[in-house]
Amino acid sequence: MGADFAITNADKAGLSGPRAGILCGATDPVLATLAKASELGQEARAPIAAGAMRSLQAFDPEDLRTEARDGSSIADALSEAWGAEAVHRSDLGPMLDEQDVMARVLKQSNCIGTKTVPAEVTAAIGMILLRDHGVLTVNTHGAPGGRVSLRLKPTAGALAAVGGTGALISALDDAVSEVARRLEDDAWFNATLFGEPA
Repeated sequence: MGADFAITNADKAGLSGPRAGILCGATDPVLATLAKASELGQEARAPIAAGAMRSLQAFDPEDLRTEARDGSSIADALSEAWGAEAVHRSDLGPMLDEQDVMARVLKQSNCIGTKTVPAEVTAAIGMILLRDHGVLTVNTHGAPGGRVSLRLKPTAGALAAVGGTGALISALDDAVSEVARRLEDDAWFNATLFGEPA
């Protein structure tokens, strides 16, 4: 391919983490990059490097295929429940745009408008899914500054652990209904998103 080195990270689909960069390639450019990273204090510490190595050693393409199949089955079920136009598909699972989620919440709440913004709505739905069903969504545990859409990208075995696609869609619908009921409750949103005051 003509590249001297490639960069990815250890928590991509099919890998188990940690969230750390992986640099591999030709010896000279990799060593030069390592030297500069060390100079800047950005090199991987031994436990992180060991975790990344174990993640790569444990990689099984079948896990990635399972994640893709599970993501596709979630997208199919969600398209049936929410309408195909609301579901944006990726290779690893569906994404619901925050504006579409907001519209659904507003419709259920019978409100025309609200001071609550879409990012708060999708974050609250994500927190309910985590609290009540153990479902991690990208918007509750993703990178700061990431999209506020609701993304469902299962890891291998996660869909079965939550009870299958029907249980997941039901959990999502219940979370949407709870947010719709509490749409104007600032204290509830604060507690849901930030925890109870100490």
